[in-house]
Amino acid sequence: EKVPAVSNKVEEHFLSATCVAWNSTGAIVAVSYGGLDHQGWCSHAGVLCTWSVFRDRRENGKKPDMVMDTDNCLLTVAFHPVVPTLIAGGTFNGEVAIWDLNKTPGAADKALVASGTLAPEDPLIASP
Repeated sequence: EKVPAVSNKVEEHFLSATCVAWNSTGAIVAVSYGGLDHQGWCSHAGVLCTWSVFRDRRENGKKPDMVMDTDNCLLTVAFHPVVPTLIAGGTFNGEVAIWDLNKTPGAADKALVASGTLAPEDPLIASP
């Protein structure tokens, strides 16, 4: 019996897991997927998948609870340290996206709350 794929895009584009993050309560794990073999600008999709540890996994055990697509490879992902449903991701081409997993549970297309692109000369500085 064939096990269902994590996401069709992950298999179609031969994407690799690029980052794993747990939320602050330890109830949700997120995995970003992207390509690791770029020769230049990224022109294929990336994927963010989330799983709740409390979800019944007897059927479709590998199927994520939410799948969010990105326009290019998603290389990193991190949850907000205090708000456990906010998650940010960074793409190969410099786009930063923020999703709210509580916005509309199960509706990944409505979870994106903000996104933008950093110009190559714009520094991304972490605050202390």
